[in-house]
Amino acid sequence: MTKGRLEAFSDRVLWANLHLLFWLSLVSFATGWMGENHFATRPVALYGVVLLLSGVAYYILSRVLIAAHGIDSHLGQALGKTPRALSPWCSTLSRFLWHFFCRLSPPHSTSLWP
Repeated sequence: MTKGRLEAFSDRVLWANLHLLFWLSLVSFATGWMGENHFATRPVALYGVVLLLSGVAYYILSRVLIAAHGIDSHLGQALGKTPRALSPWCSTLSRFLWHFFCRLSPPHSTSLWP
């Protein structure tokens, strides 16, 4: 097996890749909107959702590629079925939920961030 060589291809790989590219294309829009509105609640929430769904799309793509190439491929050995494969979107989800619940806290409460 040579590096960088396509060994298996399917429609599922194509759609999973397009799904990831769609969410990654929205990152620049969400970043710009968030910057223009000085970190208002809705743009920040949209940015978090876009990042979360980008992480989910990456996870889906990695699972589809492992299914296409097999668990013995380089990608299959690198990710496998370990919790490490879930960490990118789990960390994004935890950050999104943390920011969401910080926005819900009353203004007189003490928090880590002003």
